[in-house]
Amino acid sequence: EPLPDALLALREAGWHADAQPGTVSDAQGILSGTIAFLGELAPDALDGGAARPIALELPNGTAFDMTGEQYVRDWALPQFYFHA
Repeated sequence: EPLPDALLALREAGWHADAQPGTVSDAQGILSGTIAFLGELAPDALDGGAARPIALELPNGTAFDMTGEQYVRDWALPQFYFHA
């Protein structure tokens, strides 16, 4: 399922966050919106995602091909904890 335009815009803003870092209030709004988006998903929306192919493209042109499981384990969780 494609991401909503608001989340695609958020990804783009994140790639250039050093230019306009935003405020804590901005971050809280983004978190609230993301939690609301996840709350709208069907309970089984992420089932089967572990084997689904993911193509992660970075702003510098580097691309990574991985499965959903590899993405969560090797990319998303480390990024989350690094920034937390």
